Amino acid sequence: MAMAVGETYELLNRPEDAKMCYRKAVAVGDMEGQANYKIARLFLQEKNNKWSAHYYQQFIQQAEDQGIMEGSSNHHEAYIFLARHYLEVEQNLQQAALYANKCFDFSEVREEGKKILRQVEALQLASSIEEVEMTDGQD
Repeated sequence: MAMAVGETYELLNRPEDAKMCYRKAVAVGDMEGQANYKIARLFLQEKNNKWSAHYYQQFIQQAEDQGIMEGSSNHHEAYIFLARHYLEVEQNLQQAALYANKCFDFSEVREEGKKILRQVEALQLASSIEEVEMTDGQD
């Protein structure tokens, strides 16, 4: 019921009310596993990447906890967003690579995932070179 009301609020362009309904759906047991995804999308529309990342991660975690197979619904969108977010905003190369690798399972985002992995590798290489130069300079 809360999901349906949230979707109605979305159609009425009332995102705060929609998020409230989706949060309620999560609290009472979102059986379809879509409430966190919908909240993430609403935050994304508001360009609030921090909260969007949070809810995309919740969406993925919930799907894993419920035994929902990756790829069954909207995972590719969550994975590519999180790969970009960890690369560009958080600058966490390990997490960026993790999510970029998961993109390989989805034709919609496979190339973008490869691009992010190349960026991660380039940044890791640059970091390694810097470390070597710093230790050489100390001798």
